[in-house]
Amino acid sequence: MKKGQDIDPDQPLTLQEETFVSVYVKTFNATEAAMQAFNPRNRNVGRTIGSIALARPNVKKAVKAWIKERKMEADENLTLLADTARADLSQFVVTREVKIGRKKVLVQEFDLAALRDAGLGHLVKGIRQTKYGQQIEFHDAMKARELIGRHLGLFTDRVITVDVSKLTDEQLEQIINGGDKDK
Repeated sequence: MKKGQDIDPDQPLTLQEETFVSVYVKTFNATEAAMQAFNPRNRNVGRTIGSIALARPNVKKAVKAWIKERKMEADENLTLLADTARADLSQFVVTREVKIGRKKVLVQEFDLAALRDAGLGHLVKGIRQTKYGQQIEFHDAMKARELIGRHLGLFTDRVITVDVSKLTDEQLEQIINGGDKDK
């Protein structure tokens, strides 16, 4: 591997460097990326190779380009928060009749495919399998509303500082008792 100074930033990446970059941008762990890309004999050697690879101008440029391409702008972030805050997920609930033994039971299921087809897959926070089927967790709509409100300046946290050395004992007691003089 050549030293970083000898490399032109516009030089194409080798196959190993491409592998390094693809692993690095997923893990941001240069040692792990080097272990997968360069197959060193141990992790200490991998750590050294990883730091050398990250110092190479063409690798640096590829990592920066990957990050820039995927960087989320403020407008995009607000749009996703608004989707979360306004989401009407009831339209993706499907009710069907299931026969269990001799009984017919109505079962409600969530149509994840329809949600994805509608371009709203980002509303799903997580899915896990339970003994009753899939448990789907969605991002919190109230939290999204709060974040949008904070961005718009609708909620302001106000901190008031008081020089307690200038207060009388009666005023201090009032503050301690929450404004109730009778305590």
